[in-house]
Amino acid sequence: MRFALSVPPFTDPATVVRWACDAEAAGWDGFFLWDHLRWDDKVEVHDPWVLLGAVATATERLRIGTMVTPLSRRRPAVVAKHLVTLDHLSGGRVTLGVGLGDPPDLDFSDFGDEASYRVRAEITDEALDVLSGLLHGSVSHQGRHLHAEGSMRLAPVQSRIPIWIAGRAPNVKPLERARLWDGYVPIANGFYSPDELAAYVGPPSARPLGPGRAVEGRRTGRGVRGGRCHLAHPVGVAARGGLARGDRGDGLRAPRLTGAPAGGRTQTEPLLRRLPLPVGIPGLAGRHTFWSF
Repeated sequence: MRFALSVPPFTDPATVVRWACDAEAAGWDGFFLWDHLRWDDKVEVHDPWVLLGAVATATERLRIGTMVTPLSRRRPAVVAKHLVTLDHLSGGRVTLGVGLGDPPDLDFSDFGDEASYRVRAEITDEALDVLSGLLHGSVSHQGRHLHAEGSMRLAPVQSRIPIWIAGRAPNVKPLERARLWDGYVPIANGFYSPDELAAYVGPPSARPLGPGRAVEGRRTGRGVRGGRCHLAHPVGVAARGGLARGDRGDGLRAPRLTGAPAGGRTQTEPLLRRLPLPVGIPGLAGRHTFWSF
């Protein structure tokens, strides 16, 4: 079991980098940042990719990445270049989280981007195909929304950068999308119990998840069985000695690192063993994350 933090970069950038360093020193295993353009127009919202570059050079062990990036408003070739560069900076410690993104107005239509969830889902599927191809060397894609023909010479340090897909439970389509990749980040209105989460995700036989998609560096098509998934989901179990919360005085409850998450392990591992799959759990602001490899 490994533990990580999922943090909104809604404060001074140097503070976010310091949190990552403190997390590593305190024994956490991962540090993930939200990817938003705006939040409520009251708090600072900084770019996670620039911050992750700083975090990569300031840490040695943490797995890092976005949780999650809405690919429908990103150029997949640029994201691929960000990922490869970040993977080299970090020595192969990057995971990419991908989702449709919210809210549809503040982060999308207000800037001229597509607001429709359905259309953004279509764009996301195409962008994932383009991104995956480029990360493995080259792509040839002619779709309804995206067109890409080309290659990138620089390969990532990892043989495969893990891609975790986000979705709102109990919706089925995001879960089906996640089954094609490396992990699932379900978001729900309120917490799911382990039994509720297990019922939603289904037994292992119902999960034809990548990385079985990749053979000799190239994708082999959707729905290949035999891969392994990492599940990422906030669970209503607090980690003693892990993450405390302090009032910044601006309406946000900022995290304060208080020690290694050993207490969280003793509380959560018995619950997670009841789930029918390898589990990783990223929380929202002020909560902890844990996952298994």
